[in-house]
Amino acid sequence: MQRPTAGFWSTFLCVSLVTSSLYSRGTRDKDKGSSDKSSCLAAYDKAQQLRKTGKLSQAREQLALCARETCPSAAKQDCAQWLAEVDASLASILIDARDASGNDVAAVEVSVDGKLLTSKLENRPLNVDPGTHNIRFEMADADPIEQEVTLRKGEKDHRIQVLFRRPGEGARTVEPAGVIPKKKTALDENEKPNDAIKNSTVAAGPPDDNSQRAGAPALAYVFGGLGLVGVGGFAFLAVTGKSTEQDLKTTCSPRCKEADATAVQQRYLAADIALGVGLVSLGISTYLLVRPRGGAVEKAPAASKNKSVSFHVVPNVHGGSLNLQGQF
Repeated sequence: MQRPTAGFWSTFLCVSLVTSSLYSRGTRDKDKGSSDKSSCLAAYDKAQQLRKTGKLSQAREQLALCARETCPSAAKQDCAQWLAEVDASLASILIDARDASGNDVAAVEVSVDGKLLTSKLENRPLNVDPGTHNIRFEMADADPIEQEVTLRKGEKDHRIQVLFRRPGEGARTVEPAGVIPKKKTALDENEKPNDAIKNSTVAAGPPDDNSQRAGAPALAYVFGGLGLVGVGGFAFLAVTGKSTEQDLKTTCSPRCKEADATAVQQRYLAADIALGVGLVSLGISTYLLVRPRGGAVEKAPAASKNKSVSFHVVPNVHGGSLNLQGQF
């Protein structure tokens, strides 16, 4: 029997090594695939919980994991759709930071509700959950700045302009958008106070009609209320008087008691008086409201009389009369 040669053993050894390598690689790939599937499903479940609690930024991170190509197709499809919805609902902020000299700075740490959002500004939007947040800005050799900001759902590129001050230079503020001060030039520093007054302009124009009428006297509203009561009283008395008159015509006319007929006449008289008081009061109220009221206040003469209005209702044998007396 012929013994195996050295070439045979070499070939056998090579085949064994290749087989072992392939088996090991297959095992590792299988384990990796199982691990990826587990991580995808875990991210899938966690993303849904975070969305329900409004933590959209954290939900987005989990959705990006379960939307990968290596994830199961069903989970990947759902995560991709939810990722688009979360991106639409997330708010974002754009930060423009300046130092005390007005120069742009990028080395700024931004924290939202105590959690670090970024340690460097890169002129790009930063995603933030909708709602009210406390945002803190920190830069070396400057006082930190804190600001409460409210962001609406889906609000994009909310601009925040930050002006840092050197320690002890004054209040720490976040300037509204568009109010970042420009750098001072030599001309600005040499400008005198009087020059600053000359360069500032104040828009002037006719006084607003609403501002003129805003100071309408309370007396106008008193007369207006009295007028409405008078007109309402007239309507009530006239209607009830007419109703009583019709009842008398139906039940006892022409042999009705004189007292009943007098009561109807008195009701009509009271209705006329109420109407007169109402109309006069409404007229006075209208005059007080629409009369010109300029912004300048003129000094009244020392001997001017006090304004007053009085009513006198005088009954007589024919019904009654209304006297109106006033000084304006």
